[in-house]
Amino acid sequence: MATPSAHRRPAGHLGLFALAVALAGAGAAVARDGPAPAAPHPVAEHHQTDAEAAAAVARIRSLYESDTFINEADPANANAWFSADLAADISRLYGRPGEYGIGFAYLIDGQDEDIAGITYTFHAAGPDSRPTLRVRFTNFGEPVDREFIFDDDWRIANIHAFAPDGTEKWNLRDAVTDALQDAGP
Repeated sequence: MATPSAHRRPAGHLGLFALAVALAGAGAAVARDGPAPAAPHPVAEHHQTDAEAAAAVARIRSLYESDTFINEADPANANAWFSADLAADISRLYGRPGEYGIGFAYLIDGQDEDIAGITYTFHAAGPDSRPTLRVRFTNFGEPVDREFIFDDDWRIANIHAFAPDGTEKWNLRDAVTDALQDAGP
């Protein structure tokens, strides 16, 4: 259930993937693309535990379904959420006096939110053989489609935003790089 408040999100909590039935009953769907991996991940072996994947999914869910937020201007907080290189660029951009980052809330493609119909789909091996989480929902009735790509430490390595036709609109890594170039030294 979505709330009209710009800062309130529907309550929710994710346990292990075995709780997917309960989550679907609570209004959010979680799916796992394909069977649970049986062999080590070709890029990083530790990507394969369900507990680590569930924890990463739960962290992203918390951004959409609770009062959790990322303080991008705080390097330690940014580093807890993002891969080391992306965290460094994000905290450098968002930490500049008077700076507004990339100009919009990248989790929702806007400033305000009225999220409804949220679904989460975990892919054990997405682009570049990295685990991904696809998050889809509507915001004020407009479709929003995000793909979170995780690094070897289950931090966000990038976020891709897709248009309704499936084409990429932007990705966080490029948006941050462009904003840093625009901001100058």
